[in-house]
Amino acid sequence: EAPQGWKRDVALALQRGIRYEADTLAAKSGTSVRNLGTTRPLEPDRNFHSVESELFGRVRAACGLTLARYTAIMGLQERQTEPSLRLVSSSDAAGKSSSFFFLSPDQQCIIKSCTPEDWRTLLQVLKKYVERFEEAREEASKMGNHPKQRSSGFMETLLPRYLGLYVLRNLSGDGAEVRVLVMFNIFGGSHKIHRRFDLKGSTVGRKASQKELVKKSPVLKDLDWVDSEKQLALEEADRDRFFAALRRDVQCLQSWNLMDYSLLVGIHTRDPQEELKYEVMPVVIIEDTSRLAYVGIVDILTVYGVRKRAETFFKGQLACGRDVSCQHPKYYGERFLKFILDTVVAVRD
Repeated sequence: EAPQGWKRDVALALQRGIRYEADTLAAKSGTSVRNLGTTRPLEPDRNFHSVESELFGRVRAACGLTLARYTAIMGLQERQTEPSLRLVSSSDAAGKSSSFFFLSPDQQCIIKSCTPEDWRTLLQVLKKYVERFEEAREEASKMGNHPKQRSSGFMETLLPRYLGLYVLRNLSGDGAEVRVLVMFNIFGGSHKIHRRFDLKGSTVGRKASQKELVKKSPVLKDLDWVDSEKQLALEEADRDRFFAALRRDVQCLQSWNLMDYSLLVGIHTRDPQEELKYEVMPVVIIEDTSRLAYVGIVDILTVYGVRKRAETFFKGQLACGRDVSCQHPKYYGERFLKFILDTVVAVRD
């Protein structure tokens, strides 16, 4: 649905600001704005601020996303006066977050409001996060294509693709700020997703509620996977590549003192006669003989601080010990990897 009211103002200011930032960068590099699909630059907007633009530019480069392409996806286009972003209904969004979400017109990007806690955490880990992406890109460039690999995309890291962080000020004339995070959509591929799973490696409370199940596109959880979904039987090369990336990502998250993340898995059940479509978007895919899965890690910005330590203690004492979701980052990561290795993927016979 088209955003209305103040959300419409947020979407329009964001797209105008991204377009202006691209025009400015093009001018500094001596590139014509025509190369960005426009004929004249926008006027500056002092209420728009791009945070750590150089670092996020490096992430986009590691993901193979040029400035021109990012601007085409996210920026305000020539003679455009209304935002092209679409609002995702809060009832359709997974999880407990009260944030608002937009989708880009081609569904390649998700745009969400950023909480103060997520803002602080992302900026604290940002330099190391960027280094992880550049390390993964270098590894991917060395690997080339293995003849038995059927996975695709930038598989050498499964971390969320954070593409930009922005501040929009004074939209209503009251001086208030809105903070916005742009990321790639893990499920923005060419194939229809039949089942969605959010997997943490925990068993306590990890079954979709009846309220979730009546949604048009419910997000299922760990126990639902155990009860209803077979392991993805991968070629050995695919399984090794996938798990090596996952293990390295988890090591980074542990060292950054982060926990409560998930592996998001979108299952497309293949028809035996179906020809797989070409993926124009940089999604990550693993597949077996009957299913194709879009995969990626999400929700990585929860720090294991004093509050989470208290939650671990009380839930562990009153509930089921180490099966509860909230755990120290070291144990959380180990349990997460074990669940994925033992329950989600396997080597094809």
